[in-house]
Amino acid sequence: MPEELSAFEEVRAAERMRIARHLHDSTSQLLAVLQLTLGRMRRQGFEDLDANIADCEEMIATIGQQMRQIGDSPP
Repeated sequence: MPEELSAFEEVRAAERMRIARHLHDSTSQLLAVLQLTLGRMRRQGFEDLDANIADCEEMIATIGQQMRQIGDSPP
């Protein structure tokens, strides 16, 4: 029985690490794009401001959605 429990704990730890890596990678990518978009907005001034703001809002919503999905997943 202890061997089964240990194997289960290893699988559980591996899954947690996989989820953490995925969350880190996807969130980091979206935040980098958001940072680049905001930099572009600064350089462009008011040109295409509405489109750039909409892009930023969409990325923020995506980040929030991904965070909620992780929070809603069973332990």
